Amino acid sequence: MAIAMKTLCPTCTIVSLIASSWILAQPREVQRPILADYDQELRTPDGHFDTPKTLAALKAMGCNTYFYLIQHGKSDWDDLPSFADAAARDHMDVVVHLTPWSESTLYKKNWNYSEPFKTDYVRWAQEIAKLSLAHKNIIGFAIDDFYTNTTLPDRPGFTPKYTEQIHHAYKSINPQLKFYPLIYFEQPWPDFVEKYGKYCDGVIGAYPRTEDEVVNANTFLHDEYYGPSLMAKLNRSIPTEDDEGVLMIGDFHVDDPTDASLTFFWDSFIREQSAERGFHYAVCYVNGKMIWSADASRPPTDQFIKLDLAKYVPKDRKIHVELGMLEKKGVDTFAIQVNIENVRIRGVSSLKGSGDVDHVWKAHRSKSFTASFYKAAAGKNRWNLPMILMPSANAQEHELRYNEPGTPENVQQKLHMVLDCVKSGEAIGSVMFITPKDEHDPYFRAVQEEYRSFAGIRPVDREYHEPMGNERISRPKENEPESRKRY
Repeated sequence: MAIAMKTLCPTCTIVSLIASSWILAQPREVQRPILADYDQELRTPDGHFDTPKTLAALKAMGCNTYFYLIQHGKSDWDDLPSFADAAARDHMDVVVHLTPWSESTLYKKNWNYSEPFKTDYVRWAQEIAKLSLAHKNIIGFAIDDFYTNTTLPDRPGFTPKYTEQIHHAYKSINPQLKFYPLIYFEQPWPDFVEKYGKYCDGVIGAYPRTEDEVVNANTFLHDEYYGPSLMAKLNRSIPTEDDEGVLMIGDFHVDDPTDASLTFFWDSFIREQSAERGFHYAVCYVNGKMIWSADASRPPTDQFIKLDLAKYVPKDRKIHVELGMLEKKGVDTFAIQVNIENVRIRGVSSLKGSGDVDHVWKAHRSKSFTASFYKAAAGKNRWNLPMILMPSANAQEHELRYNEPGTPENVQQKLHMVLDCVKSGEAIGSVMFITPKDEHDPYFRAVQEEYRSFAGIRPVDREYHEPMGNERISRPKENEPESRKRY
């Protein structure tokens, strides 16, 4: 996700800020919401971090935290202590951001390593922990695309054993330091938390689309009880036939028809804005009858669904339930992923005897699809991992992740949703993906308006600055988020 090459932004003309004390200078023992930006630092002519100008831009934006990417220059690590000192004077925290194997010269020839320790992440954990003892505002470190790098073609990657070594390396030096691996919402939360939950202190959730998506992820991150999950994936250039797909299948006896229900969260992920509709469907059948379907290429996806099973119960009260993804029409080339997560069926018992009905399900797939099936698990309160949400301030990345034009208005609306998640307690903060450090840039202004409004900082006097034309980024109308209840 880190960018290999970039154009430096012009010098910022920074306005004075009047900030509320709770957001900028709150005592460290009190958790303040994280309002952060990542990367896109300004540089001096000799290639070093331009600390004064970068910090001035971050302050103008309304940030109280900066995710300091170590990748673009060999001096980044050496520049970090002085940057942290200057940031501390501005009441700004720092999270050191590292790149994984997949974002280094090993896989991308034009991309740099995080220097000087390259891909020795145990050493990185040790050295960042040591530095954090002298610079108290270095509060944590992050590793980009962490889960993506748990399985690599030519090396083990971040195995649980290696991640445990990373965990011990920093906690043995500074127990207060936090580790935030970056996870994408399409990746399997149940697999991540069961393997890595005890070795990290929170996560960066990259590119959330809705608050429901965040609520669903928190079921796993807070180690609550969750039902089984199914992930169906079709790779590009693999042809399919009609009625192919991936299904969870279960046979049940309905004990209480008035209480019989099926609930789940479903999501689809497509990397094509012009994706054709009418081919891939999320479906549910009861005794061969379709009772629910949704086009996986047509918004809205990422929804909680509750299906009343009462009217589909036969006289013998036996039901055969199929839930998953099917092809209405075969395709020649179309990449898509559909997730059915945290499935709960109630008012029923297993046809094959006693036991938890959430463990009855089995997965079946056709040859064209890949599938992963994750069993239900009892919540044990082993961890409570807070989430920092990462939307994008980059037009191209926004379009890729959200399948909509990457306009400043759309970027602002997505950030507004993220900050609603912070207000509701579903996240502890926001870190923007590469906001330009130029206050005249419309993406900078979009982020600035949201952050400053959230923090209680007075609005920028736009008339003082050089005009940018007739456009103006306006805050979306206030819509209080509906209360959301986990099933």
